Amino acid sequence: MLIIPQGAVIGGSAAATLHGADYRRRGEQITVVVPRDTPMHPREYVKVTHAELSRDDTSLIRGVAVTSPLRTAFDLARLAKQGGDGTLREPVAALNAMLHVGVEPHDDREILFSPDAFRCYVGQERLFRWAGVRQAAAVAEFAEPLIQSPEESRLMMDLVGAGLPKPVAQYPLATPGGRRANAYLDLAYPELGIGIEYDGECHADRRESDVERRHRIEEQGFQLFVLTKSTRGELLPKVVRAVRARSRARGVYVSDICPRQALAVQMKAASQLRQERERRGTDSNTPRPGRRLSFPR
Repeated sequence: MLIIPQGAVIGGSAAATLHGADYRRRGEQITVVVPRDTPMHPREYVKVTHAELSRDDTSLIRGVAVTSPLRTAFDLARLAKQGGDGTLREPVAALNAMLHVGVEPHDDREILFSPDAFRCYVGQERLFRWAGVRQAAAVAEFAEPLIQSPEESRLMMDLVGAGLPKPVAQYPLATPGGRRANAYLDLAYPELGIGIEYDGECHADRRESDVERRHRIEEQGFQLFVLTKSTRGELLPKVVRAVRARSRARGVYVSDICPRQALAVQMKAASQLRQERERRGTDSNTPRPGRRLSFPR
């Protein structure tokens, strides 16, 4: 049993799990957030963080005091370590896991908060000097409630870290009869005809229909890349090369520079691709049944 001081709460990924997010990893320490004037020393499997806790920053779940959804997401976004290449893989994965709670049609839980609510929380004047607040603000730019798993968020940030524009999440595939069962791509560059999927445990229930899905994808002119834990290292560079090649074929320059310097280039490339999509009459959020688009090969 974990006994914590009065006024302290469970935070970090443990709080995210209690709020319903699929983020906590096996063997990870439990974070306890303690008011700054309250003594508590770290213990085995327990990480102690001293920080200010306002009344709005705490919640009670089944009798357990935890940080509120927004405070939990804020702490994870600002304190999670960046990748060695400067990417925001882990903090973005944490935020999107919380944003996804209650989003699925079959999920009867309430949505914890919206991306705009998170941005407003990060922008509070009282937090301006907090450690990691700038990182949290950067993470907010990649908020995507539709992403279904942390691995998909990490994959998205791998693509962004390679200098590519942010892909569309859960892109709906057009179907002649208007049906949408199993008709989504995890990530996609629809104007380039490239679909990317991460085949993990959360997708095990759809493997029986993979043949039908692949046929439907090919009918719409998409080149599909399916990444797994074992093939990720081999296939990710191929995805990056394909996106760069098709973008440049359309006159959109995608830089090879490092991710810390690539933000302006990414934004410009994303804008150009969006303009191209609008010119061709395609909307990333609206499927057009029966219409097959041609893409450069």
